Amino acid sequence: MGKAERPQKVSERDLPLGFKLHYYTILDVKMRPRAMVCLATYDGIVARGISICSLKEFLEGGFKEEDGRKKARRRALKAWNMRKPVRETNRAEAWNAIKEIPVKNIGVKSANDQFEFFRYKGVYGVKPTAVEKRAFGV
Repeated sequence: MGKAERPQKVSERDLPLGFKLHYYTILDVKMRPRAMVCLATYDGIVARGISICSLKEFLEGGFKEEDGRKKARRRALKAWNMRKPVRETNRAEAWNAIKEIPVKNIGVKSANDQFEFFRYKGVYGVKPTAVEKRAFGV
């Protein structure tokens, strides 16, 4: 596969050469983990997968980083393979957790941008946020 060719389908077990996965955690105002993000990148194209940790989940068992990474990775790769958004965020608990996250922790400018960032749990062809650009150079 040449540099100009984009991988059509990817799997967790067999990522094409040049395909990269980046992970980071988003913290709330009290510095508690609230979301795990996976960016799947290849040749300037970015897919984002998100796993949101609700307050209930956090209090019951704490933040489980590996579980969050796995969910975020699967959602990013599913969005990449489908070339469209996957799994709309619709649970009230999730939106309550999101409200606790300052927009600067995400790297967006407004509450509306924050809503769009979390609207779907997996999105293909996203524009990286300021935080993602700084951290990963994507």
